[in-house]
Amino acid sequence: MKYFSKISLCVVTVFLTIAPTFVGATSEESPIKIPGTKVEIKLHPTLGTDKVSVKNNAMKAHKDAIAIVNKYYLEKYGIVLDVNLDDREYQNKVMMLGTAAMDTLSDKEIKEIIKFVKFMDRYENYGKNDKIVKMKEKNDNGQLTAEEKMEFEELLPIEIDQYTEETGSDVPTFSTTAVFANGYDQIAARDYARKWTSNTEKLRNNTQFPYYSRLNNCYSCWWDCTNFVSQSLMAGGMRHLGYDQTWYYSNSGPSYSWGGANSFYKHWKNRAPVAGSHSALRTGDVVSTNYDTDADIDHTAIITKNDSSYASGKWLTQHTDDMEEKTTVGTWVSRGYKIVGYEMDKASN
Repeated sequence: MKYFSKISLCVVTVFLTIAPTFVGATSEESPIKIPGTKVEIKLHPTLGTDKVSVKNNAMKAHKDAIAIVNKYYLEKYGIVLDVNLDDREYQNKVMMLGTAAMDTLSDKEIKEIIKFVKFMDRYENYGKNDKIVKMKEKNDNGQLTAEEKMEFEELLPIEIDQYTEETGSDVPTFSTTAVFANGYDQIAARDYARKWTSNTEKLRNNTQFPYYSRLNNCYSCWWDCTNFVSQSLMAGGMRHLGYDQTWYYSNSGPSYSWGGANSFYKHWKNRAPVAGSHSALRTGDVVSTNYDTDADIDHTAIITKNDSSYASGKWLTQHTDDMEEKTTVGTWVSRGYKIVGYEMDKASN
């Protein structure tokens, strides 16, 4: 992408004193005041130190994409977007299109949007880094609450150890097993995902999992991809884990690994093998993606149909944008994204 080739990427290191996590921590209202040890913390890569210039250049370089995005949301959802690159809601609207089908757009228009999505994946890091620095200062004063500490860990950059690559041949990788040895039922997970992706307000989310709807005081205005996948895994028989390797849902507040794409990755890369190739993935497996190979995960979806060992045969079901089997892992690969696929039949359970 020409625009990126002209801008150097910045990675900044800061030092942070982190209070250790412990069972029976204080409530969200009570700050944790436990001495920790200094560790090296890296900020997210950005597009250069002069954010104002980056923003001004982007408004010119991506003016066509901005117009296409505006038109797309107006025609499909009746939404008039306020174009503000620093507004988190606008950033999310742009990023959501990264995995959308966009079947009403031309190939040229989709390419323009994907370039803009990749830009936004980096540009949003300015805001993330500002928040990390502020939370660092709060932590240094011994004022991070238990909830804030989990939020902070979700914000931090991660190291993605392994990606799943395309090496398969065109041989279907079907499984006649519904329930695997670890107790995971791929068909139950698939059926749950299909049921709760109807693209209607009526069935957008299972009322048994109301936490995020209550938190955001809305029904469908929030980034729901990882929460939706976690529900599907639970329906397939994946068990909650607590303590330091947490993945669980609670109406009073689920773990960050339940609803946060970064924390989901950090949990499941240790709990399930990361597939070396797309051909190893099957129905019921989960995939995460990184739009621009920066230091975080951008999206999570579940495979609900598998008719080839190629990435183009791994059909995805997801939330935000809510879709059932309209795109494949191959769609993501063709847009230049990196993929992490988890083999759920081999996960510890």
